[in-house]
This record gives sequence, C-alpha cells and structure tokens, in this order.
Amino acid sequence: MGEYANYGDYFWLCIPKELLEIAQKYVAKGWGILLVDKHENITNITVARKAEKRECLFRQETLTEAVIHG
Repeated sequence: MGEYANYGDYFWLCIPKELLEIAQKYVAKGWGILLVDKHENITNITVARKAEKRECLFRQETLTEAVIHG
C-alpha cells in the first residue's frame, strides 16, 4: 500500500463486511475502509474507517498520466 502513498490525497480499501475484522489489522494507517453489502439489485456502501488526507507529492504527474491514458 505504501508504494501508492505519494500519488493521491485519499486511499480507500473496499471490502465485503465479513472481512472488516481482518482488514482493520492489516490496512495501513490513514487508509479508509469501505464496506460493501449487496442484496439482490441493491448495493450499500458504508464507511467503516475514514481515510486521512495525505499530501499528494506527484499530483501533476498523476493527473497527466490519467489524461494521457484515459
């Protein structure tokens, strides 16, 4: 997870709610956790842990690459 830390302001991991206990042990400090709960045709996403804002050191490079490859 740390290899991406300089390329964005916020980082989130999206998981099924059954993995929350495990994820809380392994997800890097500052990363947010989103829980996905799907029932039939309805998907609910809730915040289990809010992501902390980081300083994006390579914002311009990241945006340029997104535009070029988008």
